[in-house]
Amino acid sequence: IYAAVYTGQSDGTNILRSMLTSLGDKIPPGEERVTAQNADSYAGPALWVGDRFGVAWQERRFGDYEVYFTLLDPSGKKFIPDVQLSFAAGFSIYPEIAYTGTNFVVVWQDERSGKFEVFGQLLDLDGTPVGEEMQMTDAPGLPAEAPSVAATSQGIGLAWSAGDTEQ
Repeated sequence: IYAAVYTGQSDGTNILRSMLTSLGDKIPPGEERVTAQNADSYAGPALWVGDRFGVAWQERRFGDYEVYFTLLDPSGKKFIPDVQLSFAAGFSIYPEIAYTGTNFVVVWQDERSGKFEVFGQLLDLDGTPVGEEMQMTDAPGLPAEAPSVAATSQGIGLAWSAGDTEQ
C-alpha cells in the first residue's frame, strides 16, 4: 500500500491523500483531505516508517506560511491533530522529512531573519516535538534554500542550496 499526498482543490487549496495499491489503483474510499481547514496549503513529503506515514506541509492558516506535521495510519487515516512546527514571521516553506529509526526529522526553508535559513525540528514516533525548533544554517550573506535531509540511527545529514543574494 502506498500513500499519495498532494495539493488539490477541494473547497480551496488543501492537502489531499489517496491510498494506492502497488499497481497505482486508488483504494476506496479514494481521495480525502488531510488538512483540517481551507488554509492555502501545499503538500510536502510523506514518509513511511513501517507502521505509519509522517506527513509535512506548508500552509497559511494564520497569515504567513508555516510548516505542519501529522501522522497517517496504514489505511491513510490521520490519527493525531496537526502539529505546527514553525512559529515566526516570514515564510516557512519546502519541508522535508527523514527518519532516524526512532525519531522524525523535519527541516524547512525559513525567512524569519530577513533571509532564508534552514530550520529543523525533531519529533518522536508519536509526532510530539522533541525540544525546540532549531536553526540549522547560518550562512553569512547567502540565503540557505531548498533543504534536503537524510537520517539513520548513526546521524543526520543535511544539504541545502546557497541562494541568490538578489532576492
